[in-house]
Amino acid sequence: MDENFGEIENKDELSLITKGAGIFSFGYIFELLAVFITTVFLTRILGVGDFGLYTLGRIVLQIGATVAILGLNGGALKYMSAYLALDDKKKAKGVMIQAIIFPLIFGSIISAGIFFFSSFIANFFGKPELSSVIKVFSFGIPLFALMQSAGVATRSFKTAKYSVLSEKVLKPFLNFLLIMIFYFLGYRLLGMALALVISIFITVFYLIFWIRKIFPELFSRNIIPEFETKKLLSTSFPLMLIWMIGFFLSWTDTIMIGYFLSSDMVGIYQVAVKVSFLIIMFLGALSAIFVPVISSLYHKGEMKKLSSIFKTVTKWGLFLGLLLFLIFIISSKEIMMIFGNNFVLGTSSLLVLCFGQLIHVGMGASASMLMMTGKEKIEFLNDIFVLILDILLNLILIPKFGILGAAIATTICLAILNIARIAEVYLFLRIHPFNINFLKGIFTAFFVFATVFPLKYYFFSDFNYLFNLFLTSFIVLILFFLFLFILKFEEEDRFIFKKIKERLKL
Repeated sequence: MDENFGEIENKDELSLITKGAGIFSFGYIFELLAVFITTVFLTRILGVGDFGLYTLGRIVLQIGATVAILGLNGGALKYMSAYLALDDKKKAKGVMIQAIIFPLIFGSIISAGIFFFSSFIANFFGKPELSSVIKVFSFGIPLFALMQSAGVATRSFKTAKYSVLSEKVLKPFLNFLLIMIFYFLGYRLLGMALALVISIFITVFYLIFWIRKIFPELFSRNIIPEFETKKLLSTSFPLMLIWMIGFFLSWTDTIMIGYFLSSDMVGIYQVAVKVSFLIIMFLGALSAIFVPVISSLYHKGEMKKLSSIFKTVTKWGLFLGLLLFLIFIISSKEIMMIFGNNFVLGTSSLLVLCFGQLIHVGMGASASMLMMTGKEKIEFLNDIFVLILDILLNLILIPKFGILGAAIATTICLAILNIARIAEVYLFLRIHPFNINFLKGIFTAFFVFATVFPLKYYFFSDFNYLFNLFLTSFIVLILFFLFLFILKFEEEDRFIFKKIKERLKL
């Protein structure tokens, strides 16, 4: 397998890209785990209702920042990369200045609007107490927009290190640290919101520090910037629309729960969502490592190798997703109890959401396959259709079934979206991610479930819930990999292990 990949041209560039992708994978996994741990502390500190208010306030922050950024995180990356490649530092400086100034200006305007209309927004959700939370989060809008824009702009220097270490490592770490500090100082809901705003503020300064190091021309008076505002915005604005659709696709269920139900239900559902997201953690990391290779092979017409990588990445995304899926369905109640006894009400929603995420990982990096092979418009249409479907399903199911209805709507949409992607990949590229080796993971999952599930309920039921969860998870982990080892790993699997070992080194 290594010999096959040795034939890829431009090995030095691909090595640089996959190193960056490895760093991204580290950041991706670190962020997910940090968010999970932070959520545990927030729910314990705030309780169900205030955590729901915190979630809604953060959604308002993210909507404002997504609009304020104007899609510059995509446009700036495109033009900065091009101008740096041409050694045109005047135009590169112009792009960088606008990537910093525009989010600050538009973010400040949006921030002021949201601050003054916070009561209206809170009343829209039927939660007047949300107003003060929105006011605190509104101060973070220009900073959050700038953080994303500047972070992506640093990637034009052919490294993902600065954006990953800032957004996916430093920010979640600082947020957790500040939450602990504010908690011991006696602050609760507003203090937790302020902790996030301050963590974003510090992260922005970290990014600016590194931008000054890697692009000193930005602060040089000898280089007069050249601005191509119309060109930059004409590219960036459509990207903003795409990201807005992606944002609402991710948050429609939570927003509509906030509209129809209490803040308690928002908090419970959001915990179930965050837990279920862990199932796609490994697929996301593997995809980040191999997406550049996928692009290279496609543009060279090496479809056989592309098909092989697609299958391998999907297989291990599914295997590791199945491992977490087993732990979550066997110990769903205990997992929700980590956040507080009131969160057990979300157990059924967690089970449904986990099933939806398992379908997602089972279909592999099909979205990346479409995006990296020139089928962006197809993926855009997929998202539009599923967003409309998601809104309609939530309108029907949430009033009838509460947060379980939202989970069902999300799972249906995930299934339809990913099945459509797989069909489109096969239609356009004539490849698919499935092979006979998938049965190893499926048989393993059935074997482990059939062994551990009765063991847990007949022998562990009287144990403390944390010890029950730990013991059950440990047994699932051991049995899962033991059974896979008995069924034997293949050459492609060993290649995956080698790549992960190499690329996760910073």
